[in-house]
Amino acid sequence: SSGSITVLATLSATPVLTVKGIDTIDPCSPLELTGVLIGASRNTVYQWNCLNDDTLDSYLQLVSGNTLFIEAGTPQMTTLDKRYVIQVIATDFLGKSSDPVLITIFKSSKAVPALAFSPPSASSYVDQSVFIKGEAMFSPCATEQVDLIFDWSQTAGPAVPASYLRTGLPQIVFPKNVLQAGATYVFRLRATMSNDLSLSVRSSFTLKMLHRPLLAIIDGGSSKTNSRYLPLVLSGANSRDLDLGTSVPQGLTYTWTCSYLNGAISTACRNETTGSPLTFPSTATVTMPIRTFLSQDQPYTMRLTVSKAGRSPVFFEMPVYIVEEIIPSISFVVADGGTQQGSSLRLNSDQRLVLQANSDLPGTVYDWSLSPYVNLTEPGIAPFGVISSTFILQGTDSTFVTGASYVLTVLGSVGSGTGIATLQIEINSPPLGGTFTACRYVAGSSACLKTGAPFDDYRLEAASWSDPDLPLLYEFGYTFEGPNGTVTSWSAGGADTVKFYGGIPTGSMTMMARVCDGLMAKTDIIYDELTIVDTATSGRRLLQAGAAMMAARSKMLTALQTFRPDSVNQLAGAMAVESTKLNPENARAMKGELLANMNTGSARAAKTQAFACEAFGTAALLTALDAAALDRNAVLNSAGLVDSLFSQVSTSPLSLACASQTSATLGATLKAQAAYAKANGVPLLDPAQTNSFTNTLEARMFEVMKQAGWNAIAGEPSRTIQDEGNTFMVTRNTAQSMSGFSLSQPVPSMFSSFTGAAFTIPDSLAADLFGNQTDYNPELDVQGQVSGYAPYVEGFTLRSPLVGLSIAVAQDPQPLQVTNLSKPVDIIIPVDVAGLTLRERMVFSQQVNCVWWSNGNYTSEGCTVTAVSLIGVRCSCTHLTMFAINHDSSIAACGDGKLDPGEECDDGDIFDLNGCSAECKVEAGYFCNTNKEPNECSIPGQGEGQNNVGSPSANGVYAQMSMTGYSSLNEFLSEQKDFRSSLVSSIGNANVSNSDVIVIKACFGASCRTYFTFARRMLAGDPLIEDESQREDGDSGSARKLMATEMLVDFQVNVPAGTSESSLIAAMTASDFLTRFATAMTQSTGKTVTAMYTQEPLAASQSDRTWTRPTYEDNEGYDFPDTEEEQLFENADEATAGLTPTVIALVLGLAAFAFILACCIFYVWPHLQKRREAKYKQTQVAPAGGKKVHPPHKSVPVLAQRPRASDAWDGAENDDDAPATVETSVVEPFGDSIDEANISPVRSDGVRELILPATQSVSPESAQQTPAQRPPGRFGHARARLQELQSQLDQILGTLPKRDLSDISEPTSGDGSAGRRLPAGGSSSEMVLRSLSPHSRSPGRPVLQPLPSPGGVPRQMSHDPLSFRNDPLLGAGVGGDGRGLAVRRVRRNSGPGHSPPAAGGKKEGTVVRRAPVLKDDLPDGASPERPAASGAAQIPVFGVEEQVAASGSGETAMPATTPREPDTSGPTWTS
Repeated sequence: SSGSITVLATLSATPVLTVKGIDTIDPCSPLELTGVLIGASRNTVYQWNCLNDDTLDSYLQLVSGNTLFIEAGTPQMTTLDKRYVIQVIATDFLGKSSDPVLITIFKSSKAVPALAFSPPSASSYVDQSVFIKGEAMFSPCATEQVDLIFDWSQTAGPAVPASYLRTGLPQIVFPKNVLQAGATYVFRLRATMSNDLSLSVRSSFTLKMLHRPLLAIIDGGSSKTNSRYLPLVLSGANSRDLDLGTSVPQGLTYTWTCSYLNGAISTACRNETTGSPLTFPSTATVTMPIRTFLSQDQPYTMRLTVSKAGRSPVFFEMPVYIVEEIIPSISFVVADGGTQQGSSLRLNSDQRLVLQANSDLPGTVYDWSLSPYVNLTEPGIAPFGVISSTFILQGTDSTFVTGASYVLTVLGSVGSGTGIATLQIEINSPPLGGTFTACRYVAGSSACLKTGAPFDDYRLEAASWSDPDLPLLYEFGYTFEGPNGTVTSWSAGGADTVKFYGGIPTGSMTMMARVCDGLMAKTDIIYDELTIVDTATSGRRLLQAGAAMMAARSKMLTALQTFRPDSVNQLAGAMAVESTKLNPENARAMKGELLANMNTGSARAAKTQAFACEAFGTAALLTALDAAALDRNAVLNSAGLVDSLFSQVSTSPLSLACASQTSATLGATLKAQAAYAKANGVPLLDPAQTNSFTNTLEARMFEVMKQAGWNAIAGEPSRTIQDEGNTFMVTRNTAQSMSGFSLSQPVPSMFSSFTGAAFTIPDSLAADLFGNQTDYNPELDVQGQVSGYAPYVEGFTLRSPLVGLSIAVAQDPQPLQVTNLSKPVDIIIPVDVAGLTLRERMVFSQQVNCVWWSNGNYTSEGCTVTAVSLIGVRCSCTHLTMFAINHDSSIAACGDGKLDPGEECDDGDIFDLNGCSAECKVEAGYFCNTNKEPNECSIPGQGEGQNNVGSPSANGVYAQMSMTGYSSLNEFLSEQKDFRSSLVSSIGNANVSNSDVIVIKACFGASCRTYFTFARRMLAGDPLIEDESQREDGDSGSARKLMATEMLVDFQVNVPAGTSESSLIAAMTASDFLTRFATAMTQSTGKTVTAMYTQEPLAASQSDRTWTRPTYEDNEGYDFPDTEEEQLFENADEATAGLTPTVIALVLGLAAFAFILACCIFYVWPHLQKRREAKYKQTQVAPAGGKKVHPPHKSVPVLAQRPRASDAWDGAENDDDAPATVETSVVEPFGDSIDEANISPVRSDGVRELILPATQSVSPESAQQTPAQRPPGRFGHARARLQELQSQLDQILGTLPKRDLSDISEPTSGDGSAGRRLPAGGSSSEMVLRSLSPHSRSPGRPVLQPLPSPGGVPRQMSHDPLSFRNDPLLGAGVGGDGRGLAVRRVRRNSGPGHSPPAAGGKKEGTVVRRAPVLKDDLPDGASPERPAASGAAQIPVFGVEEQVAASGSGETAMPATTPREPDTSGPTWTS
């Protein structure tokens, strides 16, 4: 007796009947048996009889349906401890009856458990694994429920190893090739109550192992073509007995024959030369010499017959075409995918097929095609393309038609000869003809109820499905719209009927089923509907939820005690959804309890891949509902679940969907840990738990991704999974192709990052791992990992995710130990500095080190930092493991405001030209007070700190002056005393002294020093003072950009006692004032100085400015570069990745707004300006002397768009000559007039020349300097500046010929000579300023011509290995849009890196350059002028002092300026 179905398969059309049920009952149990007639779906009549009990037989004769149900106690079965023999016969609607099926039911007098198998019996093949599952249920009698004890025995069939039976579980698993084909096995399972060993029940399971047909195959496909003048080689070596493993001798006999059609008659082949019939050896491979066959249009049919004693022979026929041409002989081998049947390959529509083509001639070029036509160029269908010896075909449900035939053809060409081979492909059809119903289960009822309450029992059945490829596998699940989106849950595949023991949550549930045949061809998902109703009113919902949870807990305990882990998973999923009705504390405890139960259930389950995927589908659902609600218990049990189910690598591929669910479960626990640490300031797990969790994350996810990439092909695209907490990637490559291999990997969304992680493998890897075995080139699996939360360890402050890399030989279960590499691996690790203060960001690069996880701790041994920015750190390490970036704030740093050993000064910043340099050295001419921290530095005799005595008062005269003759900002700063004294002497007022002259701001090119900033209140009708809220840098009023050869100084002369503002203005606006001032400066400094106002003197009392010194607290004092949207590394994420419809709509809206704004700027505003100028010209008055004074030229609007960084570098002599960023184009006024007589006609090359008077000359010393002698940034910035002025200059030269030009620079001519024409004596007689005509420039963008070096010799870029043009990683300093990003080189002491400091100690550190603070680091909605919204982190960004590019230090230049807003309302100027 088996209590299981008995399958009687015959060759006739007799219907096959199966009966399901239990074979042992007790005095309290009901009896339920169900019959299913395979292939019949309607009007089936069942005949039930009892062969050894008349009372029961009388009752059974009344039953005609497929279900026999006798209520609890089975009163019709009157005798206890008796075996009742029940017979069932089914008759379909055609009148055909099944063979009788006998079931023996034992009614025990004791309260014993019930035991059944699902399915009750099975048949299988030796090349398939076999899973047998018994299900136990407690007796309904009033007995104590305790854990059951299970044991297996074998009662029939060849003996199997006892280890497979000693599981202690109600399930057993037999791997492939363990059981014998043709044998029938009977296994008996006994279930015993652990508190009373006399209460036990037994049930048997019958397993039939079927024979598979022999496989005959000729390598090369379905047909091939061969030259008459080349040998024909045919191989049947891949023919097999599928009942044996590949490593076992097959014992096959091979018989070859040849025939061709002579008309309609099949004729045996004859030798072309002798005319005798062809004979072949009985070997797996035959070779026919040249000229064996005549060439003809009809093919020769080669047949291979494979036979074996006791087995039916099979054959394979291949048409062979013989041609006269010399062509390569082409064949191919199926490396993966499909099932060979005869001369065809059966393939599922979504199955991957891998083929390897071969040729007998070297240099063969292959070309693959498919007929009927399939577009193999569509993404993903043919990942290797069609011109490759390896061909991968990855279809989808829409690529192929199920049941259709396709011919795959490969052409192999060498020279003019082309060989051909084909393969016949049959697309497998999924099972057909069945139904699917989902009903609430009521014992003894045949009605299908579609409504129920939470945690009721439900029955899902897929009946009457048929397919020639057995056995069939059934999958069930449900989907519904949850609070966070669509929720989907699937159960592991198994029998055609499944009970959900309270495993469906509240809601409108869409129940799902899917049927797979023996070749894994799947049906479309079939749906049915259920409505699960929570009947409690809103006021009693919480109470009802609590009561329902108690009932669910009881079912959960029963499922655990009876070892039904699938029921545990079902209940856990439903209870997780229902737990949202509980209060937060109870819901959190419930999730921990459910994961603990799932962990226990997994220990009571056979470790199959199907069960693991089912469990992690439930775990992902449970943890995703609210990751922050996971407590310590839930986190640890999630890790335990992964550790339990993936402790060994399977030998079969794992779906990416299953791998994603596993990663998502762990990712949610990482998110929970991060949220807890942020909220409480302490880690969720203790050190031992942290170590265990992290090791599980590393080891088990390695095994998961190993299975996910099990059948990968070398060179295939990587397989990636990503969720909120993790990203994992696996790719396969050969060892030799790993030289210089780079792997880029995105960062999970829970970690805020502007870039991804990246790895670069050294070219020495293969030699380090395998020695100098040049002929050894194994395939390697490379796995990358990024986890959004790096484990907490006391003493370490992690600013990065956990980034890991491992390498393993393909299909090897363990990773290689990659240590002590001769060349390091480069690793780019993103960092998040959003929580750092401004000063902490400035010294960040000096205090970071690369650390790696080592048995519960971090260490930096073997790793060094090679590059740092505020978005990422590059490390070089001599081994592979999991890495992170540690921020050790105890390391002494230049710029931290504390004077440390090795520092001459520390003023609390990282900028030059303020007395204390970026290397914490006292700058020339300065004295630093080291008794105060931060140190204060000043020039002796010039007052404290800022070189001014006092500050701008409310009663004074403000002006801005441009001077030539200086070569750097530092040069002017050291001569401020001369500037003050020259001003005082030129004013000629005895009451004015040097202390009354206050320098507000000084700029040379892009380098500035700001002493004071101002806040303002708007004065109605004030036309001279612009709205400071529209300015980014606190500029003191300049409405024009400074050329790199000018010194621009904002200053104020305070009105002393006995003097008035008007008298000072009169003195400073006198016609000879600037001449006298320039002469005094020339005499005082020894250099030729010229001066002109760019802001006429203005009474301070008429303005609303209140001057203040810039401070850190005010977020003022320095300008950081604008690096918005710029990236450091070339592997940075694409800005468009993951666009949602909402984002796309927003972008389109912004684009429309930008278009309208551009129209206003380029059309409406210029039109209004022209009208205004025309009206203004009519009011001009010529002064005395007859020379017409033109009004200042108003600004021509220029598109406020940053020129490309690549353009800005084109004029640079080396990396340090050019600014790292280019200022935003602004509206610039030109104040002086140009005499039309000095403008030459347009030349043939489209260039006009402007001849300026010699009085506007520069010093001979400066004119004779070579570009290499000039200060850094001089040409690069000037060249970029000239391009921004091109369009304005064209309009000035073309439409306003009577204007002068105030900007005087050093453009070069097209032949490489200097723009100035200098006589032999060195004095300048005239200057040439060139302008490209509008026709010589590309429309729509600035034109930047290369800047040749003197003599026409091309300039060479720097060969600095860390310059952005040469370094392969820092080369991404040019972003995707061409913009540059500054990169600081890190200079460190020798040694592997920093180690944690001693307690209370502060490490000595070396002086280094830092990367700039990035505006990308601002919180959403924040800007240097406007703080972030409430609740966002306030991140200080300086906005006043501009940085100076370092010279002579060998370092990459930092960005030198902050873009300014257009000035459309500034004051007017006169020359």
